[in-house]
Amino acid sequence: MIKVNDKVAISVEDYKGSFSLCEGWVTREGEFKLNWCTVEYGKEKVKKNVPVRVRLGDKAAAIAALRQVIEEISGKKESASPDEEPF
Repeated sequence: MIKVNDKVAISVEDYKGSFSLCEGWVTREGEFKLNWCTVEYGKEKVKKNVPVRVRLGDKAAAIAALRQVIEEISGKKESASPDEEPF
């Protein structure tokens, strides 16, 4: 869990090698709870509750996407090459 402020947090989820950022909130006890939304799937418009998330793709795609986010927010070009892992 990454706390954005006292009430809002995000978590990095890895499901079968595909990474997502999930939105949530922090309880008074400090526990992370996911925010959920209802989406409709298919021609039959089947409704399903799913976590609020941004799918980033596999590890390399997720790193590249997050570097672009950092560049967009900071206004600075990141120095690491796309093939180089930051950590």
